[in-house]
Amino acid sequence: MLRMAVLAVFLVVAAAAGLLARRIYLDRTPPSGQSDFFIGGQKLVLPRAMVRDVDLRGGGALNRIDIALLWPELRGAAAATKAETERGLVFIGIEDAAPRAATPGDIDPTDRPVELYARFLAHEAWSNPGGLVMRRFRTGTPYEGEELYLSTPDERVFSARCPTVRSGGSDGMCLWQTRIAGLELQIRFSPRLLVEWQTLATGIRGLVPRLKAR
Repeated sequence: MLRMAVLAVFLVVAAAAGLLARRIYLDRTPPSGQSDFFIGGQKLVLPRAMVRDVDLRGGGALNRIDIALLWPELRGAAAATKAETERGLVFIGIEDAAPRAATPGDIDPTDRPVELYARFLAHEAWSNPGGLVMRRFRTGTPYEGEELYLSTPDERVFSARCPTVRSGGSDGMCLWQTRIAGLELQIRFSPRLLVEWQTLATGIRGLVPRLKAR
């Protein structure tokens, strides 16, 4: 009886080790090809190397898909080298924009600087490299500890919330939210890419239509 119990434990451990080894292999092996994803009413064809979750790279119907891209090429970051990732990563959460847009009180991300954020901002403004203007959120507001970076003269073109130097933020990443081709995008990136915001915005706006099924 003891031998049977020991054998059972051994088999469970061996199976777990096998699954772990397979997971490590998948994580370290650049996935090839593409998969079809159905995000709400939208169909996307994504290179598997872009998909962050190893278990979702086969495609299917999802409420949201998260992708990771290497900067500045904006190609899939799966199994990237350390040198490649050190240049920067851009993370994008993708959802169908239609359900959000149909929600009462919804504010398009491009309108939020004026219609939502403005009431929480301090009066002072600072110019920043890349042509952006930075304004801090006031203490005691929902966005305390963050800064808002705006394109000028039209803040609808680009706006990103970033953690202040003092707070550091939960992950130290900036957040740019926008809607492109019927998709709701939450784009996270390092604050050091703010000086290249035009390249980032142009790259994302050109990438999304290519990912949609033709």
